[in-house]
Amino acid sequence: MKSVLLRVCLLLLGAAPAGAAPPTTFLPVIGGGVLCRDQTEHRYFREYLTQSFKKSYKTEGEAYWYKPEKGQTLFGGEVVDIFVSVEESRYGFIGVVFKDKFEDMRKKLLEQQSVRFESYDGPDVLRSPEGAFLIRYDTKQSKLYCARHRIDPWRGEVEPPNTQRQKLKLTPPLPLR
Repeated sequence: MKSVLLRVCLLLLGAAPAGAAPPTTFLPVIGGGVLCRDQTEHRYFREYLTQSFKKSYKTEGEAYWYKPEKGQTLFGGEVVDIFVSVEESRYGFIGVVFKDKFEDMRKKLLEQQSVRFESYDGPDVLRSPEGAFLIRYDTKQSKLYCARHRIDPWRGEVEPPNTQRQKLKLTPPLPLR
């Protein structure tokens, strides 16, 4: 009886008990993110992943790494890891590592999502028209991610806003004729 009440309380508070199934929003949220069909805001994804899969288990390569539940799939491929950019990174990114081979994931993404990947930097790095990258990873796995710059060159930013040392010097607009 106590365990049932504890689970109900945890669910009402938004915390998932250990071993709980991943959220039903996994495909649209993470899938949309890694295919560059949505924003890559690191705070949003960190909160989502922490609520869904516990805290990150490591920080490496300017990313927080999360372990999904065993057997978690996305686009027909088994997800081994999920990663999202740290606050200090010059890029905002979200990505997944698949247990599936590079060629298999390329085929699944084309069949299931109609996403075509073209060669970007040799045969092991592909890019979709939306900007998502599919790369060969660790010879037997593949990695799919979306990365975007966190600077706005149109405003004269040369560093991410959180590390910028001086205020922007904006030029006044040109007079109308």
